[in-house]
Parts: sequence; C-alpha cells; structure tokens
Amino acid sequence: MARRAELVFAYITDLHVGYDDVSNEKTAAAMADLARLDIDVLCIGGDLVDFQERHWVLCRELVFERCRWPMIASRGNADFAAGGDEAWLRYVGQPARWALSFGPVHFVAVGAMNDDHRMSVGEDAGEFIKRELKGQRDKLGIVLCHAPVKDTTFWSCANRDDMCLAKLLSPDNPPFYLFLAESAMMAATLRELPNARLFLTGHVHNDNRMKCDHGYGQVYEADGTIHIVSANIGGWAAVGRERREYRVFEIFDDRIVMRTRDFLDGTWVEELEQTFPLWPEK
Repeated sequence: MARRAELVFAYITDLHVGYDDVSNEKTAAAMADLARLDIDVLCIGGDLVDFQERHWVLCRELVFERCRWPMIASRGNADFAAGGDEAWLRYVGQPARWALSFGPVHFVAVGAMNDDHRMSVGEDAGEFIKRELKGQRDKLGIVLCHAPVKDTTFWSCANRDDMCLAKLLSPDNPPFYLFLAESAMMAATLRELPNARLFLTGHVHNDNRMKCDHGYGQVYEADGTIHIVSANIGGWAAVGRERREYRVFEIFDDRIVMRTRDFLDGTWVEELEQTFPLWPEK
C-alpha cells in the first residue's frame, strides 16, 4: 500500500462565480469532485467572484457552504472590486493577508489591494511574508498570490509592450499587463527566505499547458522558489483548452508531487504530473 503524503492540499483558482452559468456549474463540479478526495486543506488562488458584490451570495452557496476542510484564500483583483475589505471579511472570513499552519507547511496568503489586472498587494506585503516564514523556519513555506511575479510563468511578461500572444486575441482585446505590480519587491522577498518553496498563482487564465511567446509556461524556479500558475475554473477562456482542472499537491518528507485533476471526469491527468525536491538541490 502506497504511503500517504504528510500533507495533501488542493489548489483551485479563478472561479469567477457569477461570470456566466458555465462558471457557476464548473465551480459546483469542482467542489463536488474535491469532496471525493482525501485532502487536508483547500487553497483558493483568488477571483472567487466576478467583479460584483452581489455574486458573493452565490459563492457562499457554491463554495463556502460545501467546504469541509481548513481553507485559505488569496484575494484577487475581481474579488477586491466586489466590495473590498468589507465584503471579503463578511463572506470569506479572513483578512486579505492571512496565514495558516498545517502539519509540515505554513501557508501565507497576500491579497489584492486594487482591482487592476496589474494587481497590487501593497509594498509592505513582503514584510508580512517575512514575518510569517521567518517565524516558521522549520516549515515548508507556500505563498498564495493571485498574480504572478513578472517574467516567471505564463503571460507574466510585458505583453502589452511586445504584444505577446496577440495573434490569439481579437483586435479589440489586445494583451495587457498581468504581472504583480510589486514584482521586484516580491522576488527580493522570496530570495531572502530559504523556506519559501512554492509561490502559487492564477490570474492569467491559461489551460495548464500553454506557453507564451517568451517561453514562459506553468512552472518556473528561481532562487529556490518554484512559481506555479494554475488554470482558471470560470471566467474568460477564449484561448487554450476547455477549463476543467485544478491542482492537488502532496507533500512528502523528501519531495512535492503536483497532480492535475479533471474535475468533470473525476480522473487524474497523468501527463501533467510533476515531482519536485522538497528543498532545492544544492
């Protein structure tokens, strides 16, 4: 019998509840599929709702009332637009900066402080991450941030300047910046923290397979931190494959296994499974 990981957590992102019926149906399907799995923690990468405060009521029904695990969520720009701090606290029940320790892992979430696609988490967010991870030096640090650090994963490039992937878009929908406004600060913060191992994002609405014209894809490692972007469940999906997947991470004492789950079929996407050393190889 295979040995169970020390910790198993699911990562879902960009639900965009309220965007359309498909987004709502896929959110419900993802939550139903999660209930079939043996996970310990649910992590949500932001944009739970689609820009309007009225969608939080449906999100509570589709997500929060069906969540039977400890949960930590990173606020996205669409969530900020949907009522700011007051609505986020009322429905999600966590501050925009929040941390959760579970087993060998310390999760840290930093959330959006604006509703721009070039999302801000505030220049002092790095100090929050440092306090949390320096205070938990014996634990694996996992940072949740809706938007990616510039020039790491898919479409985190200066795409507005060189029109990266413009060929896939209509002329009235040109590329625009999708990287974190404080990218330099965040990169420096992660570089300073030897236990900051995973940096999990969404925001760019890819399909878990795509690469942009710069060659950035799903995984990028820098200074010991593995940056991973995951596909949206709902919302805009005009490029790539149908959105029907989320990630599951298994933390063992010597490795991290990232698996991708097709929540409509209830199957694992074996070709997307990846394994990383628990700590950077010296």
